[in-house]
Amino acid sequence: MLENAKKTITGKITFDFDFVSQLKNYISSVNEKIQGLISQNILLRRQLEMKDTELGKVKFDLKLAEAKNKGFDDKFKTYKEKADVLDKLSDVLTEKEIESLNDRIIALETSKTFSIDRDFQGPEL
Repeated sequence: MLENAKKTITGKITFDFDFVSQLKNYISSVNEKIQGLISQNILLRRQLEMKDTELGKVKFDLKLAEAKNKGFDDKFKTYKEKADVLDKLSDVLTEKEIESLNDRIIALETSKTFSIDRDFQGPEL
């Protein structure tokens, strides 16, 4: 193509119509590809932002689940300690005395739960 270019007396280079037409087509196709890549880049950035948001939610849910799990672990540990105490007491106490102690523990836990529930109630209307 460039062989069709002609140098003038003043040193300027002139190109024929075919060369200029092909060059315009080439530049136009390159421009279209660049615009397509820009659009794809924008789309990928948006998708990445959505994934980052989802990741933040998952991390929050994980921390929440870990906290809940720790609460269950603490309750399990407490119940295990109570069971160990009851096992030790069962070696010393009779079955009737153990049932009486269990009833008293249940009554205490019930009154504690009732007290907590009452504290969290809103003002009466």
